[in-house]
Amino acid sequence: MDPQIIIRQIDYYFSDFNLQQNKYLRTFLDSSENNAITIEHILKFKKINFYVDGDSQKLISILNQFNNQLQYCEFNAETESLRRLVNKQFVFDKKFLRKHSDRIIYLSKLPIDATIDKIQHWLSTDTNRCSVYAIKRGLNDTILTALIAYEKKDIVEELLSNKATKNGWLKLKIGKKSETFKCKVKSYLEYEKIKMKRRRKCRKLRDLSKELANLSISDKSNDSGIVLGRESNQRIVKRTLLLKCSQLTNDLKIDDIKSCFKEFNVIYVYKISKDVDPGSYFILFLNRSSIKRFIQMLDNETININLKDTTLELNSKHFNVVEVNNLPSKFELYVKRVKAFFRKRNISSC
Repeated sequence: MDPQIIIRQIDYYFSDFNLQQNKYLRTFLDSSENNAITIEHILKFKKINFYVDGDSQKLISILNQFNNQLQYCEFNAETESLRRLVNKQFVFDKKFLRKHSDRIIYLSKLPIDATIDKIQHWLSTDTNRCSVYAIKRGLNDTILTALIAYEKKDIVEELLSNKATKNGWLKLKIGKKSETFKCKVKSYLEYEKIKMKRRRKCRKLRDLSKELANLSISDKSNDSGIVLGRESNQRIVKRTLLLKCSQLTNDLKIDDIKSCFKEFNVIYVYKISKDVDPGSYFILFLNRSSIKRFIQMLDNETININLKDTTLELNSKHFNVVEVNNLPSKFELYVKRVKAFFRKRNISSC
């Protein structure tokens, strides 16, 4: 095995980039007084163990020979340990983020060729080095969004000032050719607010999905199984879709329909009165993908062909066929809110 590969791998373990994500190694370094880790612990990493066949003396020999090529750590032959050279304050754990929020900025909409090395080159100065924590990555290891931490907070104040930014966009001239580096910039506190807002939204959607997944089809007129809450009419329309199926056998039971539509995520079936429209049902689907799959199977004639010409998707053009009279209370509320959405937005299709 080429010793250079082993040296590069060990150097990677101690780099800012790895320690931001490698909590296992970071725990050992944080618990160490001199920010060091023993060779025994290094050999527990599978790649290093494989490279040296589990031989600690072989690893020590390589480290002694190529110690000067390590960038992020140094080998101590007396203690047989590796010590991290770069100040550990640039490791982005929660403790660091809370303590040094005034030295951190959030960048988004970065250039398509942005990498960690390029961002450090663009934003670091001779007296104020920056460290990059990639939040979202693109193709070829490029960076889409990132947190940038500086050694001193003065440059952060300068970058966030009105002189450097226009409408949240940061523009910097780089090098002798005056190339322009452009991206969106926010303070770390602004980024935290955005992140918390997204988390609350995701949590709400996740809870809503669980509720809908646990709903069962019911033939009880007083319990439609529809949960609306305080959602906007637009979200209700986007989340659920309604079909009207006609000319079904009039004595068909709800359980029979339930078994027929089980694979299509149906959350509610309402049987229309015999006096109004015998053999017709309103069928409420959980999401768009389910109703599209059902309609596609109708078109491909893989489901009862008799349904093809008698099934109507109730979008803005056809939703008025749903009469609100004598509907179960929750289903009636759903219908009213969808109709209100169509009237307000004047959408041609849902």
